[in-house]
Parts: sequence; C-alpha cells; structure tokens
Amino acid sequence: MKTTIIGSLLLAALLIGAANDAAWCGDNGTLILNNLIVLKDAGCLGKMNWVDADARAKNLASGQCGLNDSSKAGDWRLPTESELRQLRSLSGLANIQQGNYWSSTCLVQMWGPGLGQPVTLCYSSSMSGNSDRETVNKFNYVLPVRPVK
Repeated sequence: MKTTIIGSLLLAALLIGAANDAAWCGDNGTLILNNLIVLKDAGCLGKMNWVDADARAKNLASGQCGLNDSSKAGDWRLPTESELRQLRSLSGLANIQQGNYWSSTCLVQMWGPGLGQPVTLCYSSSMSGNSDRETVNKFNYVLPVRPVK
C-alpha cells in the first residue's frame, strides 16, 4: 500500500512537470523536456560545421560528455527546428555557449548569380532566441537530443 501511494505521487509529479515543460534531471548527464532527453552539457561537443555536427550527435554515447545513461551511438541526433525552439526555455543546461546551435531542419535554395547554384541552409538558434538559416559550412554548436523511451 505504501509503495503504491509513493509510486502514484511520483507519477503525478512527473505528469504535472511534463505538462509544464519542466526539466527533469536524472543525474546522468541529461535533462528531460517533454518527450526529449537532452545532453545537459550544452558546450561539450564544441563548434563545427553542420555535416560534422550531425555525425557527432549521432555518435554520442554514454561515457562521453558526462553521460552515464546507457545510451549508445545512434540514439542521439540534432534537434528539429521546433525542438530547438523549445530548448530555449529549458532550465538546467550547463556550459551554454554564446552563439547558435544547429538543428536538423534544412532546406535547399537556389542561390548565387542568376540563382543557379543550389545551397543547403539549416536552421540554427542561440539559447537567447536569435535564429537564422545558415549554410552548412558555417560553424555552430551542437546540442544533441534523443526521444524518451
């Protein structure tokens, strides 16, 4: 009976927190926002171009960047444009860098003289709210996410 009541209270606290976009820290190098697990150390992976950022996020695993969560390479990814916007309100992030963070949201536009050259632009945003579409060779920070399982 006692275990059931405690379990019910914990579940209720989690549901209330999720409804309020609260961050929950499992003390394993991650934060949780709604249905996303976020790397707590927002500066660990450094600054790089989009191609390297995408690969680095996908290769992140437990034992790196303060992670102790049993994650493995392939679990992590760059956040979408919408997810990156949500992360701006996340409290508890450590080592937040000045500058933009990459998202996985990209588009191809025709650019250059006569608009004849295709160029890939990806959404990026700072944690203070500045956002942009930038060429993939620009250097921005990496803040990987993975779904809550």
